[in-house]
Amino acid sequence: MMVLVAVMFGAMYKFGEGVKKDNFKAMELFQQACDLNDGLGCSNLGAMYANGKGVRKDLSKALEYFGKACDLKSDEGCENYARLKR
Repeated sequence: MMVLVAVMFGAMYKFGEGVKKDNFKAMELFQQACDLNDGLGCSNLGAMYANGKGVRKDLSKALEYFGKACDLKSDEGCENYARLKR
């Protein structure tokens, strides 16, 4: 349950829905979810690194988190990993 809450609140902060937009807070929440082996949290974290939102753009870290998301059976993570590898 905690993982789902972290991902949901992370998305709220990322897009500024119902809260003030805060990419740094979104990163923290996605990191928490990913650390708890949530594929969507890892995929969202990878996207933040790929786009340089809330953190310096780092494509190797993006690949790392997309790969972990894919390993955790996240279709989105697998798609993003493949897209970034091209």
